[in-house]
Amino acid sequence: MKEKEPFLYKLFWTGLLLLLFFLPLVFSTSFYRSFETIKSSLLRISIILLLLTWIVLPKARDFSSFPSTPIIRAILLFLLSSFISSLLSIAPTLSIFGIYERQVGLIGVLAVTLFFLLLIEGLKIEGNKNSVVKIMALSGTIVSLYSLLQYFDLDPIAWPKAFGDRPFSTLGHPDFLGDLLALVIPLSLALCYLEKGWRKRSVWIFSILIQLGGLLVSQTRGAWIAVTVSIATFFLLEPFLYRKKGVFQKRIIISLVSLFFFFSLTGLFLLVKPEFRFRAASILKIKEQTRIYLWRDSFKVIKKYPIFGSGPETFRLSFMPYKGIELAKMEKNVNYDNPHNNYLYIWATTGTLGLITYLYLLFCSFREGIRNLKENIASNPTLYLGILTSLEAYCIAMLTGFDTITTIFYFYGIIVLIAVRDNHLVKKDQITKPKHKRNFLVMIVIILSGLIIYDTSRVLLADHLTLKALKLVGKKPPHLLKARQILRRSCNLLPRESFYRLQLAMVNLKIGRKEVGKKDSFREAVHWGYLSLLHSWAPENSYNVISTAYLNLRDCRSAEWACRRGLEVDPYNYPLRTNLAISLSCQGKRKEALNEVIKALSIDPNYSLAIKLKKFLTGRSELPELHHQP
Repeated sequence: MKEKEPFLYKLFWTGLLLLLFFLPLVFSTSFYRSFETIKSSLLRISIILLLLTWIVLPKARDFSSFPSTPIIRAILLFLLSSFISSLLSIAPTLSIFGIYERQVGLIGVLAVTLFFLLLIEGLKIEGNKNSVVKIMALSGTIVSLYSLLQYFDLDPIAWPKAFGDRPFSTLGHPDFLGDLLALVIPLSLALCYLEKGWRKRSVWIFSILIQLGGLLVSQTRGAWIAVTVSIATFFLLEPFLYRKKGVFQKRIIISLVSLFFFFSLTGLFLLVKPEFRFRAASILKIKEQTRIYLWRDSFKVIKKYPIFGSGPETFRLSFMPYKGIELAKMEKNVNYDNPHNNYLYIWATTGTLGLITYLYLLFCSFREGIRNLKENIASNPTLYLGILTSLEAYCIAMLTGFDTITTIFYFYGIIVLIAVRDNHLVKKDQITKPKHKRNFLVMIVIILSGLIIYDTSRVLLADHLTLKALKLVGKKPPHLLKARQILRRSCNLLPRESFYRLQLAMVNLKIGRKEVGKKDSFREAVHWGYLSLLHSWAPENSYNVISTAYLNLRDCRSAEWACRRGLEVDPYNYPLRTNLAISLSCQGKRKEALNEVIKALSIDPNYSLAIKLKKFLTGRSELPELHHQP
């Protein structure tokens, strides 16, 4: 047994580092959601396998033996608040599994909590924080390098230009890219100071330049501010850590020169690139930013669900009925699944209870981080300053950002580096756990492993089939029939996912328009449209499809009912408002229909279907055909 112990410990530690390295990097074009689906799947499977490996370690202990430190208490309290909010959620399934585009539900929070506890065990076995910091910095460098390739059109993958010239790297969104780099850059800065040889130090200097390049091209304004503040904090505080060593003057000169170089370099980029300069100038134009109205309207949700919130991942469901007219006009038919402020998001979805536990976690982390800095002032405090400024950057970035699978994962990694103090590291010969407990836990985790791997395989297969089907949608009618057949398989594979049902309903609409004299496809569109309302995070889109199908079936009363239900969810949804006008017109209620058309055009004056309908209602044209979709 003793001969196997070193291998098992090494395997456990290596697995933790590999997960830290690969989670920000993995994506796959074989799935409809190329980024979050594959990341959440990797996280779920890796955590359960790491948990199994940790349990079978000969001298591992159970979680009940963890010391009751403030940070661990705060982590567990935040998990508990998420659990309570999920139970009381307006859509429990969404809160548990997460919405299709984010997947940071209760399971995601539980996974990163387990990672937090397992990484603590890994550090207490290995006692090497530098490895964790280097892995995170190296992964961030590769992420940045890929973003630069995208920015300069060197990416071999032909991505849709959804964000203009803003690259999204391996994260899927420029804002996600910027928020991750805000966490990583201070760590790389600390590594520059830790390395003693110029060759090794130059590697990290080069890495920082790449990361700063990735941050700039991401054009994520909140991350720009966060990194600027954290870098300034690092350079201004670093010399004061060595006042007793007689090198304060040398350190202050290095810091000031480095700070001057940083601001000069970023200023040069702003001067050379007009898009960067315009993006930076827009920070000051507060009144023109939609987020002001988004934040304002978010407080209406908080007022509705003050204590426990509406439930994790249900922000879109709870927010859309309270969305103001200003936001509806500025950003038409946008899916607001978050308020672009993580503190507001947690407050709205997990309530005051969740916000208090989240702020308590941040407070404990800062307090412990400062304590670590003081305790290591005589040895090597630069690492702890880098970790602390990384946490500072995260807190600032979250004022205009929000957690994804990757950012919350790295945030918990930073907290682990703070929570495990060097003088409290426990060697593996000090760790014990009764054998009967270990055997019981092994059995439980093996069962959970099977369930999670099975469920994850269904998620991946359903998403792969959906991508395959949607590639056929724009082709000739026989391909539409094939797409419908494939989407039916997706819906049967993952019944909890409403997105696939909605896509199937939309495909049936397309087929129905191409079938002369047949109405079966429209009826099927109605059927799948109603099914897509189950566990739905965008019900107004489902009602849009349902009402359109009813209108094609000439069932105007049912179409009116579906439109009114959808407008209860999203009062400023102008396609639904136009469908309502058509259904009223079909029933001879032309005056009411004209009022609805005017309301739709007040939100989007250029909406072509509403313009055509207004001409019809004023006697200037025939009734337009329904070729729009949500």
